[in-house]
Amino acid sequence: MVKWLVEWFYKTVLRVHLSIEATLSRASLSLRESIVIIVDSKGFACPMPVIKLKKALTHHSDKGSVFLLSLTDEGGLKDIPAFCQQQQLEWVLLQKKPFIEFKVWRKDVL
Repeated sequence: MVKWLVEWFYKTVLRVHLSIEATLSRASLSLRESIVIIVDSKGFACPMPVIKLKKALTHHSDKGSVFLLSLTDEGGLKDIPAFCQQQQLEWVLLQKKPFIEFKVWRKDVL
């Protein structure tokens, strides 16, 4: 049982952590003292990714929080930047394929 749990941890949790580190290094922005919140909106049509991001921003208002938003709806390429501008948030598009991924943070954080 313990061996299985350790293997699961290394295969699942550590892989996700390494994937996030790789994604963030592509954005070339330092996140050494940041809390990373993953907002998975894949499979949802707009405006749901915006709503999920707004909810995450409300629940995780800690200074230093960085949000990784994943979505599949192409409308998010316009909606997310517009929402970020309206809310005075910084953002960067990390990838478009196989899904769209944004990194979002508050302007006074990084």
